[in-house]
Amino acid sequence: MKKRHFTSLLCLLIFTAGCSERVRDDLWSHCVFSAAGAGALTASTGDCLEGAAVAVGIGLVKEIYDAFRGSGFGIDDLTADVSGSIFGAVGTRIAMEGSFCLRR
Repeated sequence: MKKRHFTSLLCLLIFTAGCSERVRDDLWSHCVFSAAGAGALTASTGDCLEGAAVAVGIGLVKEIYDAFRGSGFGIDDLTADVSGSIFGAVGTRIAMEGSFCLRR
């Protein structure tokens, strides 16, 4: 898959984030935006592990903020952040080099 095809697919997922009836909208948004963040970080650094880790860290900080100031800490939201981060980082790496997080 070429880089532009993966980017187009990711943009489509972002724009349809509110269109899922089976998944709570908030979980879908967590997953999609974590995937976009991890994908962008992976594309800029070239390291899918770093891209996923930073995106998960951002999601964790947001959940800690919610625990004190917002709607409360949500393990479901954090799980959606982790799954989206892995999808975005690995998918971007595969699109960029056709490999699975291995440095050559």
